[in-house]
Amino acid sequence: GPEPKPPAEQWSVVAEVTNAALMAVHGTSARDVWLVGADDGSGPVVLHYDGEAWRRHDTGVSGDLWWVRAFDDGTVLMAGSDSLVLRFRDGAFERLKTPGLGKTVLFGIWGMTPDDVYAVGAHAGRNGFIWHFDGAVWSELPLPDGLVLDTHNDLPIFTKAWGASADDVWVVGGRGTVMRGSRAAGFERVDSAPDDLLFTVHGNRTTGRIVV
Repeated sequence: GPEPKPPAEQWSVVAEVTNAALMAVHGTSARDVWLVGADDGSGPVVLHYDGEAWRRHDTGVSGDLWWVRAFDDGTVLMAGSDSLVLRFRDGAFERLKTPGLGKTVLFGIWGMTPDDVYAVGAHAGRNGFIWHFDGAVWSELPLPDGLVLDTHNDLPIFTKAWGASADDVWVVGGRGTVMRGSRAAGFERVDSAPDDLLFTVHGNRTTGRIVV
């Protein structure tokens, strides 16, 4: 059965890295947890917890990792700076070919299965994008009309993606940007009250409540 959750006053440090920020955590159970973070000079920090101990993995690449998504079949996708997307499966890391360039940063990655994945980010701090991965190839998806441009006609950055289902994916970002859709149906802009940077999005699949 599930392990009991500790009371708030019993939280403790379980993993600590001296020279790099830890950016994201995800896992499939209390015995399969992944932490990713910045490059500390030995490559991006990637830690895995198997229920007993933390182990650092050597990815074989350099660069910062901003987000991680673990899947039930053991596949893990990690994304970050310099167009970096890593796939871990069968005990090995693979750098996936993406549409991005050197100054492309991926801030978020989400999917329900490893062959239907969305990634969001920005090119050189502006002009956000949505990518989709079908298990073999990454492709850039068209964006809806009506997104708020800046004085240089640049698009806002996109920070995170989350899905209520594989066909109902939400994306948020700069200038109050909220989008909803999928690769098959396309994305539409959703009106939102704030016009500031929205950092993340999550929801309740049962109630349909979305929080940004």
